[in-house]
Amino acid sequence: MRLRVLCLKNAGPNRSPDILVETPFDARSKLRVCIRTIQSFHHNDGRDLKIQVCRVSQDGRWVDTARAVPFADFRKLVVDHWVFSRVRRGLLKCFFQPIVDSRESNNPKVYGHETLIRCPMSGDLTLNANDLFSLAYTSKLCRELHTAALWCCLRGSLKIRGAGKLFINIDPGQVNTGGDFWARVLNLLNENGVPPSDVVFEIVEARQLRDVAIIQLFCQNAKAAGFQVALDDFGAQTDPFQLLLAMRPDYIKLESTL
Repeated sequence: MRLRVLCLKNAGPNRSPDILVETPFDARSKLRVCIRTIQSFHHNDGRDLKIQVCRVSQDGRWVDTARAVPFADFRKLVVDHWVFSRVRRGLLKCFFQPIVDSRESNNPKVYGHETLIRCPMSGDLTLNANDLFSLAYTSKLCRELHTAALWCCLRGSLKIRGAGKLFINIDPGQVNTGGDFWARVLNLLNENGVPPSDVVFEIVEARQLRDVAIIQLFCQNAKAAGFQVALDDFGAQTDPFQLLLAMRPDYIKLESTL
């Protein structure tokens, strides 16, 4: 079996669709191939794309060709049914990357941990945060994913309480922080003995390029509730000092080129 992506833009009565991708497609690699195919084309106009699964004979000729389906339908099947159904069922996993004091070269002290989101799929396939967000093709899915990732990280913090600061990435514009949001966060942590001062909300880079007022309000509310905040990739922004003054962060993570 092979999976092919067809471009219909130049197709006509006397011309077959252009073949943009042709890749092996079997039961073991099916999900991985489908996800990578979507990620390759998710910025394109899907109206010109169709997905087709074909069987090929030993001599290389196409036989038993399946009907081509619109790319949008294919993407919805893979993302909504195979990927986001797991997100909605609370199957995201939280892993922890230690942050160490580099001044102690022999036996560096673990100062804290940064949370990493993973979504286990079938077999050995695991999607990381970049995979998941590249598959979220609507703003609604993005907000859903941001919220699910945040609560997964907060619940995960209970596993390593007392192990230093916990850094959690957050996009304040994608998570509904109104109403009783801060009360719910504090209740979750307090019930399990995690002081809010051990949690550092790290504003993700994508949000820093816009909506400084939203960031400033989030940081004020977070600090009022006892949390700390971090500015990520300082130096990568057009005007990093504007954010620095707006956030008044407890931590600054320097952009790598600095």
